[in-house]
Amino acid sequence: PKGNPPSPDWAKELVDDNISVVLVGLPHVQRVLDDNEQLAERALRPVRMLPYKWIDPDQRAHYCEMVTAFVGRFQEQGWPIEIDADETVRASYLCTGGLVGRLARLMFHAEELGTAKRGLTMDLLARAFDLKFEPEWGNPFRMHDWPDALLMKAYSDTIKKGEAPTYQEGRSRNRRSQA
Repeated sequence: PKGNPPSPDWAKELVDDNISVVLVGLPHVQRVLDDNEQLAERALRPVRMLPYKWIDPDQRAHYCEMVTAFVGRFQEQGWPIEIDADETVRASYLCTGGLVGRLARLMFHAEELGTAKRGLTMDLLARAFDLKFEPEWGNPFRMHDWPDALLMKAYSDTIKKGEAPTYQEGRSRNRRSQA
Protein backbone atom coordinates (compact mmCIF):
# COMPACT_ATOMS: atom_id res chain seq x y z
CA PRO A 1 0.00 0.00 0.00
CA LYS A 2 1.00 3.60 -0.59
CA GLY A 3 1.20 6.30 2.05
CA ASN A 4 1.00 5.27 5.68
CA PRO A 5 0.73 1.43 5.76
CA PRO A 6 -0.21 1.06 9.46
CA SER A 7 -3.41 3.12 9.04
CA PRO A 8 -5.37 0.67 6.86
CA ASP A 9 -4.37 -2.28 9.05
CA TRP A 10 -5.43 -0.41 12.17
CA ALA A 11 -8.78 0.47 10.56
CA LYS A 12 -9.29 -3.17 9.50
CA GLU A 13 -8.74 -4.33 13.10
CA LEU A 14 -11.29 -1.83 14.38
CA VAL A 15 -13.88 -2.93 11.80
CA ASP A 16 -13.21 -6.60 12.61
CA ASP A 17 -13.92 -5.77 16.29
CA ASN A 18 -17.30 -4.28 15.24
CA ILE A 19 -16.18 -0.72 15.86
CA SER A 20 -17.50 1.80 13.35
CA VAL A 21 -14.86 3.70 11.42
CA VAL A 22 -15.49 6.85 9.41
CA LEU A 23 -12.81 8.00 6.99
CA VAL A 24 -13.20 11.69 6.26
CA GLY A 25 -11.32 13.89 3.85
CA LEU A 26 -11.09 15.26 0.37
CA PRO A 27 -11.60 12.93 -2.61
CA HIS A 28 -7.96 11.80 -2.56
CA VAL A 29 -8.67 10.01 0.75
CA GLN A 30 -10.43 7.42 -1.43
CA ARG A 31 -6.92 6.14 -2.17
CA VAL A 32 -6.85 4.59 1.31
CA LEU A 33 -9.57 2.19 0.13
CA ASP A 34 -8.26 1.92 -3.43
CA ASP A 35 -4.82 0.88 -2.18
CA ASN A 36 -6.09 -1.74 0.26
CA GLU A 37 -8.54 -4.29 -1.12
CA GLN A 38 -9.19 -5.90 2.27
CA LEU A 39 -10.17 -2.59 3.82
CA ALA A 40 -12.29 -1.73 0.77
CA GLU A 41 -14.21 -4.99 1.16
CA ARG A 42 -15.11 -4.04 4.74
CA ALA A 43 -16.32 -0.55 3.76
CA LEU A 44 -19.72 0.69 2.69
CA ARG A 45 -20.19 2.90 -0.36
CA PRO A 46 -18.28 6.16 0.06
CA VAL A 47 -20.24 9.34 0.71
CA ARG A 48 -18.50 12.29 -0.88
CA MET A 49 -18.50 15.48 1.13
CA LEU A 50 -16.85 18.12 -1.00
CA PRO A 51 -15.89 21.69 -0.10
CA TYR A 52 -18.54 24.34 -0.64
CA LYS A 53 -18.65 25.16 -4.37
CA TRP A 54 -18.56 28.91 -5.04
CA ILE A 55 -20.33 28.75 -8.41
CA ASP A 56 -23.38 26.96 -6.92
CA PRO A 57 -25.73 29.60 -5.42
CA ASP A 58 -27.08 27.24 -2.73
CA GLN A 59 -23.62 26.13 -1.65
CA ARG A 60 -22.38 29.72 -1.70
CA ALA A 61 -25.29 30.67 0.57
CA HIS A 62 -24.39 27.84 2.94
CA TYR A 63 -20.75 28.95 3.01
CA CYS A 64 -21.94 32.51 3.78
CA GLU A 65 -24.02 31.10 6.65
CA MET A 66 -20.93 29.33 7.98
CA VAL A 67 -18.91 32.55 7.96
CA THR A 68 -21.85 34.39 9.55
CA ALA A 69 -22.00 31.76 12.30
CA PHE A 70 -18.32 32.26 13.12
CA VAL A 71 -18.72 36.05 13.10
CA GLY A 72 -21.79 35.66 15.33
CA ARG A 73 -19.68 33.74 17.82
CA PHE A 74 -17.32 36.71 18.10
CA GLN A 75 -20.29 39.05 18.48
CA GLU A 76 -21.83 36.92 21.25
CA GLN A 77 -18.56 37.25 23.16
CA GLY A 78 -18.80 41.03 22.97
CA TRP A 79 -16.35 41.62 20.14
CA PRO A 80 -17.04 44.68 17.98
CA ILE A 81 -17.49 43.54 14.37
CA GLU A 82 -15.68 45.90 12.02
CA ILE A 83 -15.77 43.93 8.77
CA ASP A 84 -17.81 43.98 5.60
CA ALA A 85 -19.76 40.72 5.30
CA ASP A 86 -19.26 40.23 1.54
CA GLU A 87 -15.55 41.06 1.66
CA THR A 88 -15.04 38.69 4.57
CA VAL A 89 -16.89 35.86 2.84
CA ARG A 90 -14.92 36.31 -0.38
CA ALA A 91 -11.52 36.65 1.31
CA SER A 92 -12.17 33.69 3.58
CA TYR A 93 -13.31 31.58 0.62
CA LEU A 94 -10.09 32.38 -1.20
CA CYS A 95 -8.21 31.34 1.93
CA THR A 96 -10.15 28.10 2.41
CA GLY A 97 -11.19 26.92 -1.04
CA GLY A 98 -14.55 26.12 0.56
CA LEU A 99 -13.13 23.90 3.33
CA VAL A 100 -14.93 24.23 6.66
CA GLY A 101 -11.99 23.04 8.77
CA ARG A 102 -9.71 25.64 7.29
CA LEU A 103 -12.30 28.36 7.98
CA ALA A 104 -12.56 27.17 11.58
CA ARG A 105 -8.78 27.21 11.95
CA LEU A 106 -8.61 30.78 10.60
CA MET A 107 -11.29 32.01 12.99
CA PHE A 108 -9.77 30.26 16.01
CA HIS A 109 -6.38 31.81 15.27
CA ALA A 110 -7.99 35.23 14.86
CA GLU A 111 -9.62 34.80 18.26
CA GLU A 112 -6.27 33.87 19.82
CA LEU A 113 -4.54 36.90 18.29
CA GLY A 114 -7.30 39.37 19.05
CA THR A 115 -8.01 38.72 22.70
CA ALA A 116 -6.28 41.93 23.80
CA LYS A 117 -8.12 44.28 21.46
CA ARG A 118 -11.28 42.17 20.96
CA GLY A 119 -12.38 43.61 17.63
CA LEU A 120 -12.93 41.51 14.52
CA THR A 121 -11.32 43.34 11.61
CA MET A 122 -9.87 42.45 8.23
CA ASP A 123 -6.47 43.32 9.68
CA LEU A 124 -6.94 40.75 12.46
CA LEU A 125 -7.96 38.10 9.92
CA ALA A 126 -4.96 39.06 7.78
CA ARG A 127 -2.65 38.65 10.78
CA ALA A 128 -4.19 35.25 11.58
CA PHE A 129 -3.63 34.24 7.96
CA ASP A 130 -0.03 35.53 8.02
CA LEU A 131 0.71 33.59 11.20
CA LYS A 132 -0.79 30.25 10.22
CA PHE A 133 -1.26 30.08 6.44
CA GLU A 134 2.01 30.77 4.58
CA PRO A 135 1.73 34.54 4.02
CA GLU A 136 4.69 34.68 1.65
CA TRP A 137 2.29 33.65 -1.14
CA GLY A 138 -0.16 36.47 -0.58
CA ASN A 139 -2.92 37.23 1.84
CA PRO A 140 -6.58 37.29 0.71
CA PHE A 141 -7.46 39.61 3.61
CA ARG A 142 -5.13 42.28 2.27
CA MET A 143 -6.62 42.16 -1.23
CA HIS A 144 -9.27 44.57 -2.46
CA ASP A 145 -10.91 42.48 -5.16
CA TRP A 146 -11.98 38.82 -5.14
CA PRO A 147 -13.50 38.09 -8.57
CA ASP A 148 -15.73 35.06 -8.90
CA ALA A 149 -13.29 33.50 -11.39
CA LEU A 150 -10.54 33.53 -8.75
CA LEU A 151 -12.86 32.04 -6.13
CA MET A 152 -13.93 29.29 -8.54
CA LYS A 153 -10.24 28.58 -9.18
CA ALA A 154 -9.69 28.26 -5.44
CA TYR A 155 -12.39 25.58 -5.35
CA SER A 156 -11.01 23.83 -8.43
CA ASP A 157 -7.47 23.80 -7.01
CA THR A 158 -8.77 22.44 -3.71
CA ILE A 159 -10.50 19.56 -5.47
CA LYS A 160 -7.61 18.80 -7.84
CA LYS A 161 -4.88 18.80 -5.27
CA GLY A 162 -6.71 18.11 -2.04
CA GLU A 163 -5.26 21.35 -0.74
CA ALA A 164 -6.53 24.87 -0.16
CA PRO A 165 -4.61 27.38 -2.30
CA THR A 166 -3.31 30.73 -1.23
CA TYR A 167 -3.02 33.52 -3.75
CA GLN A 168 -1.10 36.66 -4.39
CA GLU A 169 -3.33 39.40 -5.69
CA GLY A 170 -4.45 38.46 -9.18
CA ARG A 171 -2.11 35.48 -9.68
CA SER A 172 -2.11 31.92 -8.44
CA ARG A 173 1.14 30.38 -7.28
CA ASN A 174 2.35 26.83 -7.65
CA ARG A 175 3.02 26.35 -3.96
CA ARG A 176 0.01 25.50 -1.83
CA SER A 177 -0.63 25.27 1.88
CA GLN A 178 -2.05 22.05 3.29
CA ALA A 179 -5.81 22.03 3.82
